[in-house]
Amino acid sequence: MSGVPLSKLGKAPRILLTRTDALGDLILSAPAFRALRQAYPEAHIAVLCRSYAAPALEGNPAVNRVIEIESESRANRAELARRLRSEQYDIALALYPSSFAADVLRRAGIPVRVGSARRFHSWKFTHRINHSRKGNTLSEAACNLELLAPLGINSENTAPEVFVKTVELERMQRRLAESAVASPFVALHPGSGGSALDWPLEKFVTLADQLRRRGIRSVFTGSADEAGLIAKRTGVGRRKFVSLAGRTDLRELAALLSLAEVVVANSTGPLHLAAAVGTGTIGLFPPARSMSPSRWAPPVDNTTVLMPEFGPCRCRNGRCRREKSGGTCMESIPVEAVLAKIIERLEVLQEE
Repeated sequence: MSGVPLSKLGKAPRILLTRTDALGDLILSAPAFRALRQAYPEAHIAVLCRSYAAPALEGNPAVNRVIEIESESRANRAELARRLRSEQYDIALALYPSSFAADVLRRAGIPVRVGSARRFHSWKFTHRINHSRKGNTLSEAACNLELLAPLGINSENTAPEVFVKTVELERMQRRLAESAVASPFVALHPGSGGSALDWPLEKFVTLADQLRRRGIRSVFTGSADEAGLIAKRTGVGRRKFVSLAGRTDLRELAALLSLAEVVVANSTGPLHLAAAVGTGTIGLFPPARSMSPSRWAPPVDNTTVLMPEFGPCRCRNGRCRREKSGGTCMESIPVEAVLAKIIERLEVLQEE
């Protein structure tokens, strides 16, 4: 496939990238934004993404403009295409090559449209990358970087970045102090919003109890939908844990995770948010091929992955076919294994 001559794009092209799926996917696209900025320092770079995930791009020096949408609604396509046409982009890259993105970019009349070659709607892209995400052993961040090949950009730096402001850190430090939480503390994020099979909440509670016995505080985080269940389970008996679930927006959550020593989470957006603000993470992953950590774990050195000990399984609807009891494979990850990894990480940090 021939690349787009850099001379035709000029020094300051108007570039649009689309990533309209979930928070973690947007964060894993940040290395592509950075690589584009390095190749085109004077370019105008815009990102089209979901409104709820957009705050993750605040303060990102690679991005000039963020265009927010609530969903990939068919009703919104014509109006969005008109808006994009008026902004006169030279090139668009569909990092999430959905039919929505392919259709909107074509309707917008953007002359160079880069996307995957493996979709029914791929004919709407002018430049197609012949790679399969499902069969790819690369991380999602590396897959995104592959889409820059038509521009002659080759980058191996897959580390995502989310930028937290000093004022946000100071505000969160005050909130933690009000809850008598001081460093070191561990952030625990039990939910996933359905993006993956979860390690049970009960095991997170047991883990927090084990940490407390060792003098280590923990803070539970989660969405507003998860807050009630977390509060109910963590308040059982005499165990009193701090929970900020449902009480932080995305920017506040980023600040909280950046202040933690370690973040333990299922395969979900906040796991990537923690890695992107530089905090060490312990990711809990199922052995299902579609949820493989080789693709979905944060692509940074300070990430530890824990999985069930047995091999690949075909998990569906929160149930594992390998367990006759009807539980999930995630239940087989022992609390002791997660605790050991936390202690190991804390000891390393104390030595630094």
